[in-house]
Amino acid sequence: MTTPAHIDKIAREYAVTVLGFPTVNVIASSSSQARARAWREYQSYDDRCSFKKFMSICRNISLTKRDFQQIAVNGKPARLLPGESLDQNTVKFVYAGTDVVMQAHQLECCAISVER
Repeated sequence: MTTPAHIDKIAREYAVTVLGFPTVNVIASSSSQARARAWREYQSYDDRCSFKKFMSICRNISLTKRDFQQIAVNGKPARLLPGESLDQNTVKFVYAGTDVVMQAHQLECCAISVER
């Protein structure tokens, strides 16, 4: 089973650094979307923080070098999030062509080999 080439162009992992906080990793399709998702997560700490204020304390955003493992979930091509394992009870992944993080039971997932 081969994986479509476009799967590598959608979901990526970005490292976002905010003043006074450790770096967090965010799954998004672009750096702008990663910044917006980090702002939404930051709002659990300070729900009165506007996006403009967040932009002033957001220090760095960069693409991480970690790879997504290619898997199949219910027969559909997907990618396992970095740091996740197929040995866990629930597995976090993204389907091909999306950047929406989903979860599945480990029995619904299987590793696929990539032909190069």
